Amino acid sequence: ELNEYLRLDCVALYEIVTMLIEISGLPIHEFLKCPTTASLAMKVYQMNYPEDYEKAISTNYGYSKWGEFTEDFIRKAYYGGRTEVFQSELNGGFHYDVNSLYPYVMKVNPIPIGKPRHHKGDKARNVFKYWYSYRQGGGFLECDIHIPTTLHIPPLPHRMYKKLCFPVGNLSGIWTFEEIELALEMGAKIKEIHQCIYFENTDYIFKDFVSYFEEIKNTSDGAKKTFAKLMQNALYGKFGMQRVRQTILPVTEIETCEEKGYPYVELFNPVYGQEFIEAAVPSKAPYIQPHIAAYVTSYARILLYRGLIKQLEKGDVAYCDTDSIACEAIFDDDMVDD
Repeated sequence: ELNEYLRLDCVALYEIVTMLIEISGLPIHEFLKCPTTASLAMKVYQMNYPEDYEKAISTNYGYSKWGEFTEDFIRKAYYGGRTEVFQSELNGGFHYDVNSLYPYVMKVNPIPIGKPRHHKGDKARNVFKYWYSYRQGGGFLECDIHIPTTLHIPPLPHRMYKKLCFPVGNLSGIWTFEEIELALEMGAKIKEIHQCIYFENTDYIFKDFVSYFEEIKNTSDGAKKTFAKLMQNALYGKFGMQRVRQTILPVTEIETCEEKGYPYVELFNPVYGQEFIEAAVPSKAPYIQPHIAAYVTSYARILLYRGLIKQLEKGDVAYCDTDSIACEAIFDDDMVDD
């Protein structure tokens, strides 16, 4: 009985792995190099959509002072999903969920690509005014802005007390052009513009990748459907990874770490009797492109916010999280898929 169980277990595992390799479209030796879903999603994107991948990594942050400044500036505009309780109870209401929110916004929205430019003061103001009029390119704006205190659900994210909040009143921060535009639609007033990072070019770099796994997800069930969904959702986060990561290295690398100024601690493994070090080493991975991850989450918050405001006009809204809304009134038919 145990031998038969083991045989079936091996057959099932073989069939699963074979199916996933086939779906990924990767050679087996490349598939086996990927230890996580996120790394597999990035490898599929790189090898199966090389033109889109090259566009995605076309922003060279490098190791220059300018590159460090630009990356730090953009990371301040990289906010997560919105989770809020607007009222403590909802009796007889409705709970709606956006189907694959992040993949959806990646598919239907243009993403900034290429070399960005940094502008200050009047020049930054003119650049944003140009974008606001013609919607060419994209970027990140640092400004002081006033959010009307009459807004029940304010639009802009802001970090306070180690939490992501959405306050009213006077705010200072960095946001995508699109989220600033949303705030202006809701009656916000820009008090002062300090600086901006502007990308002249944008492109739909994820449309083909998302569409491929969307088709598999919509025509499958079980593990195959789950895998397609995981692949869709895992990609964007790789672009937002922290550049400096804790890395395990042999003790022979201590001198290199000291020369380059990498912080490290010496450790000892009592089982094997070996010494090693854990060091904070900057990654040179070309796919670390924080503006992409920041734009994906920004688009997602904008979509969610428009849904919140639309429902608020029809009744109470009790709750939201990254991709769902709990509200009093039923959604319009054109908003809901069968």
